[in-house]
Amino acid sequence: MNIQGIASLTCDRVELFTRSVPSITNELNKWGHNKLLVAFDDSQSANIRDKKRNILSKLSLSSSHKNLYAGLEEKKDFINRLLPGLPANYHKSAKYMFFGDSNIPIFNGPGGNRNSVLAAFAGSRYISFDDDMTLNNLTLPDSSFEIILKEGRPDFKTGLFYDYNEIKDSAEPFTKDLFQLYEAILGKNLKDLDSGFGTGKIRAITAGFYGGRWNSRPHIYLFRDKIFNSEKYASKDVYKKIKHRALCHVQPVNTLIFDAPLLYGAAIGIDSSEIVPPFFPQLRNEDTLWAFVLQACCKDSKIGFLPIALYHDWKEKKPFTKKDFKSVGADLGLQMAIIFSIVSEKIKLNNNENRLKIFGESLIELSEFPHPYWMEFCRTLWHKHVKNTVNSLNLLLEKYEGEPHFWAKDVKKYINRLKSTSMDAEAFIPRELHSAGSVEEAGKIHRKMLNSYGTLLTQWTQIWDVICKMNKAGEGLLKDEYSKSLK
Repeated sequence: MNIQGIASLTCDRVELFTRSVPSITNELNKWGHNKLLVAFDDSQSANIRDKKRNILSKLSLSSSHKNLYAGLEEKKDFINRLLPGLPANYHKSAKYMFFGDSNIPIFNGPGGNRNSVLAAFAGSRYISFDDDMTLNNLTLPDSSFEIILKEGRPDFKTGLFYDYNEIKDSAEPFTKDLFQLYEAILGKNLKDLDSGFGTGKIRAITAGFYGGRWNSRPHIYLFRDKIFNSEKYASKDVYKKIKHRALCHVQPVNTLIFDAPLLYGAAIGIDSSEIVPPFFPQLRNEDTLWAFVLQACCKDSKIGFLPIALYHDWKEKKPFTKKDFKSVGADLGLQMAIIFSIVSEKIKLNNNENRLKIFGESLIELSEFPHPYWMEFCRTLWHKHVKNTVNSLNLLLEKYEGEPHFWAKDVKKYINRLKSTSMDAEAFIPRELHSAGSVEEAGKIHRKMLNSYGTLLTQWTQIWDVICKMNKAGEGLLKDEYSKSLK
């Protein structure tokens, strides 16, 4: 089975969308692919949705490529047709899957929109690109397309820069068919790629990227061992430029296949010919959380990483400020990732085939902790994370003998701030929940989010089956266009 559809995930950012989508259609046309391209839009503004519909309409006329649009109206229409096929107690989860919880409006993230793509192409394979990714300038370092199987987390060719010319000097342009490269790996059984690889199936694949603001946490630059090339530290002036306005280049040297829960959602291919979990709606870091659930619940699932880099267009994002560097407390995505990692290890030891249900029930069980127990649970997790982070940084200080001194000074300042802040009674409460009004209300919202996603997981198998049947009958989110793409 080849890749059936290409998705553009977008929300509000019209200028980015205007640059990204034509770059995708140009690449499709360049290689003669007649794959369905669909824009999945989370914009709440009718005016913005109309603008994007017009952009796609004009693009269809100029490129003769078939483009579709799925925004608020299309999603609501699909939900109205989906609900009659589900038990009444599943209706809340089906709506939550796309839109999150309307009673918790303080969060936003692409998880619900990713679920729209998953629903539209359930039963097949697809690639989705975020609207800040463009395919005009693909890069390739001194790489090989030899497939390497790794246990645990893969190694990457990484670097931080402040000038795009430096990135261009360190990489060659990629001139092959990107979509064919995805198709060559996605959905393949390991034994079909190499008899020595053993069992397993590649259920997701992604690429590297280059550009700015690749991470929402500004202090990642301190972890010199994984990010910086040593010569970047020769100049304090260069260091300061990189610190506040870092450009990155991240990609593996080979095509890597691994079993660690690592996924960059900006350009992912997913094999949904068989059931895969839904994304966590209404939350950032949803790609990492999804990878945890995938590998815990879909046995022998592997993730692939291609040795190419796509351009991350960050013209609508601002550089980090001094205020950003003063914030060292917990964030919701990190807290959820720590929780999911614990549950994942527990699920992997369970031989029961219905792992999605068990994973969901485990999250529900956590969400039902009394408030004092939940607070203590989160506090313990955060203190353990702080301890591990401090130990890692101290090892780096020892390894590099505190040089260069300006980097070491920032590391020590960060360690001291992290340690002192962790002693605060509420340091472990994710910063996104600080506006909840009280510690108890923050805990209630946190647990409610876990409960809602856990409930969705327990009901997911039946929801998935109904969606797949609707897709095959031409009654899915994309109606008959999806069933046509299968022929």
